[in-house]
Amino acid sequence: MATITNPFFVGGAVPPAHFVGRSAEISEIFSHIGNKSHLAIHGSPGLGKSSLLSAVERPETWQTRGLDPSVATVVSLNCGDFSPFTRQAFWRSVLERLDNTGDAGLQQLVTAGLNKSAPGRDDLQKVLAFLMKQSRLLVMLLDDFDAALRPGENHSENDVLKMKADLRALCNEFGTKCLSQIVTSFHRLTDLGPELLPTGSPWYNQYLFLPLKPFTDEDAGTLFDRMSPAWSLTQAQRDWIRELTDGHPALLQNACYLLWKSFQEKTQLEPWQFADRLRGLTRQFFRDEWQFSNREERMALLLIALCRADGKVPGREYNLSGIDTVLTQMRDKMFGLKDRGIVEERMEGAKPVFRFRSSLMEWFVIQDLQDAKDEKELAERQEVLFGLSNKQVDKVKGAMSLMWKHKDAVTALVKFSGRLAGAFSKGFSGSAP
Repeated sequence: MATITNPFFVGGAVPPAHFVGRSAEISEIFSHIGNKSHLAIHGSPGLGKSSLLSAVERPETWQTRGLDPSVATVVSLNCGDFSPFTRQAFWRSVLERLDNTGDAGLQQLVTAGLNKSAPGRDDLQKVLAFLMKQSRLLVMLLDDFDAALRPGENHSENDVLKMKADLRALCNEFGTKCLSQIVTSFHRLTDLGPELLPTGSPWYNQYLFLPLKPFTDEDAGTLFDRMSPAWSLTQAQRDWIRELTDGHPALLQNACYLLWKSFQEKTQLEPWQFADRLRGLTRQFFRDEWQFSNREERMALLLIALCRADGKVPGREYNLSGIDTVLTQMRDKMFGLKDRGIVEERMEGAKPVFRFRSSLMEWFVIQDLQDAKDEKELAERQEVLFGLSNKQVDKVKGAMSLMWKHKDAVTALVKFSGRLAGAFSKGFSGSAP
């Protein structure tokens, strides 16, 4: 029997054949391209920023929306691919992507810029002036834009400020005329790079900010429907997978990939075993989220995880009464976490309650705590606690120590989730169609 290809994709930007959803975001992008305006998309790792830009770059995406891709010259660039990032390397790469376009006049300008030892903004200005005379459009798709705004080797804070100034100058001169910039980043642009000079124009004067959220129910449903008909998932099963992943595209792809593989290989898995395997496969996404979070966000994540774990781990009871008040006082500090779709706030009566949108992220926070090799490393993890009273700090440290000493806490939490998964009470198993 011929091997059937897994219809789900893991391990990088999703190729066109596997891309689903994001119709609202794609429409928003093309609205900005049509208006020759600029859009800054931000979101957590694995939400599909690179896949989204890749879909927009494809001529077929333009054509399905009744647009002629030949009216635009598209330059797609991942700023994270530079090692290290420098302004000169950036401008040279932009020009290289404009090379060999077939237009003699444009080719002459591009070649002149590439022949310089250090191409710059002025070279692209000449290209844009040429395109404007021809009523043509340049679309710049800049992925992982954080790298351009982060000081590093051969890219000083002064270089970052010059980079900001160069891009904003292009927006001001050619925006609404012949230029549209679509950039993606982890954080909002206003939270990246050194402080602007008093004379500098803030990012929001040039770019509309668009947070990339987890999949909608409709988009997640479209992905679930790629499962082989013989193994189609019930609504209850889909709901539980959404509970684990919260519609996070990369997590959903991994979950469906693992499910399909289990069905194909006729592997019998209990719900908690499936959840635990998925946790292991996707841990890198949560590690990145944790590392990119600031100290206040990490404290909020830790407090939410400990509060939600209370009572779910046999023999690990502790008392965190009053911590919910601390979380309420931290609402403004959690804006970034809510904006990136990591936590959500719900009202239970008149009381706000905070929870992780994905159970997997909740388990990661507890696992990271348990991964401390010794009490010294545990104390380092406790350093995120600040702004609390001595009594509150003692409570939280006590809960952290209890979780750290009993290494089976995460497994217990995963099994607790599995007991809630009545949809999979008979486990995961299947036979090849």
